[in-house]
Amino acid sequence: MFFNRKVAEGFTLVESLVALGLTALLLSAVVSITLFTTRSLAGLANHTDLDQADRLALDRMTREIRRCTAVAAFQINRLDLLDFEGQRLVYQYDPSTRKLVQTRAGVAQTLLRDCDRFEFTVFNSEITDGNMNLVVAANPTARNVIGLRWDCSKAMTGPSRSQGAGHSVTVVIRNN
Repeated sequence: MFFNRKVAEGFTLVESLVALGLTALLLSAVVSITLFTTRSLAGLANHTDLDQADRLALDRMTREIRRCTAVAAFQINRLDLLDFEGQRLVYQYDPSTRKLVQTRAGVAQTLLRDCDRFEFTVFNSEITDGNMNLVVAANPTARNVIGLRWDCSKAMTGPSRSQGAGHSVTVVIRNN
């Protein structure tokens, strides 16, 4: 029987293994890029969520604190204020739940979730030579400037967390 060599030609075992190796390498590169992109987009979405929550909480807290008349009491994780109607306004950070809660007239509302740290500082403002200087308050009745500092983060898939930027704000109580 006569055998035509052109019809019988095909890939050799070595050529097939090389082609299979290159295909596997290309597919692993595509999968790696896809996973990296997905993880980056998830981190960006988490960061955006944290930033939006921080902004909304800050807007609300600044508005409410500026309308208060006095600081009733404070600790590093708790701030008690008296609002313009004489009602108590309380901001309480609980490290175990990682939440900042605002309570007014017995009604509690969560302002921030996923907080790693939230600290209150109360200052006296002193005007010297036309400049306002802030001094950490020793007298609870003379406090009129509130300092807020916090960090938030959100869990991501895998071992890392999406970290929001640290925030620090000073708010002046206008009605005292």
